[in-house]
Amino acid sequence: MTKNLQLISQLRKCFGEDSVSLFYHGDFDDYFTEKMITLIGFESKSKIRGNLAFVIAESFQNIVRHKNAFLGIGNENVFGIRGRKSHVHVFSSNLVVAEAKKSLELELERINNMSKKDLKDTYIQILQEGELSEKGGAGMGLIEMARRSGNKIQYNFESYAKNVFSFDMQVDFNRYIEFAHTPELDIKENSDVTDLILENEVLFIYKGEFSEKVLQPFLPIINKSIKKDDIKLEAILNVAVGLVQNVEHYGKADTSNIKSGLIAITRTQEGYYLCSGNYTSENTSRLRELVDSMNTASKSDLTDIYSKALKDKQLDITNVERVGLLNIRRTSSHPIELKIIEDEYGSYAMLGVNITKDSTLAE
Repeated sequence: MTKNLQLISQLRKCFGEDSVSLFYHGDFDDYFTEKMITLIGFESKSKIRGNLAFVIAESFQNIVRHKNAFLGIGNENVFGIRGRKSHVHVFSSNLVVAEAKKSLELELERINNMSKKDLKDTYIQILQEGELSEKGGAGMGLIEMARRSGNKIQYNFESYAKNVFSFDMQVDFNRYIEFAHTPELDIKENSDVTDLILENEVLFIYKGEFSEKVLQPFLPIINKSIKKDDIKLEAILNVAVGLVQNVEHYGKADTSNIKSGLIAITRTQEGYYLCSGNYTSENTSRLRELVDSMNTASKSDLTDIYSKALKDKQLDITNVERVGLLNIRRTSSHPIELKIIEDEYGSYAMLGVNITKDSTLAE
């Protein structure tokens, strides 16, 4: 297993207990708020949807508020949402200078020591006194996060460089009353995920249901994360769609008839790497044969097979249902990597492919 494909295996272990996970590493704006809420979908009709939207937006603002261009350090911003049985966890990580660290520590300690009534009274007082400066706005945002979540805000600071610190913050929402005040995910777990993301230059991670409805919020987020001008965006989106459709068509459904999977996008020296993992209902020997045949075929052979597959739905190993995987191979112009792991739940298939300046949108 290559280092890039091994990432899926690592993420699978990290998010093993999650029903849904979403992490983004890059530039932030309010555009993402509704897209992310839609993508994690299982809370779409819940009363906490509005609270989630507020905390996501405020987390973005917190990152922007403490952004210091003069640091001369690359983009270290990471945002994540994780859903488990009893809670939804909203996580953010960004760099702050020593002065901001000091004020944040004091403010967060003060807020975490407040009662529910104290939080409400303080929030009303800020509104009445009009403390809407940048500093006052930040304090009010943190107070409102604590009020809306009903839990203490988890946070952590780690030294990053001289007078520069990594600031991690997590807001925990109770999905059910019986789980109130017992967050099941410690912020340290998300800090470890952040280290993995930064180390591997991961831009985007999603674990959850894979279906056609996922593509609508999914693709715009990918679009925003791609920066290299010499890499065709259409090729990346084409491969991403192919990976989603592959899970949708051939993933193993759970007892609720939902097909779930995991997808990640990383930046490489040559371009990007897209990979996915899911339990599959396919015959694994047939899948290996199919991928091997695609990897050894020439570009002209791939075009011929693709054309025949579109015309002949009865074609055996490359029938029309496999056009998505075939199109991934044609678009990337690189071999598809495949690793299958057998465990007590079935066959877990991991697929990965490089996208470089040589990749083209298949015609």
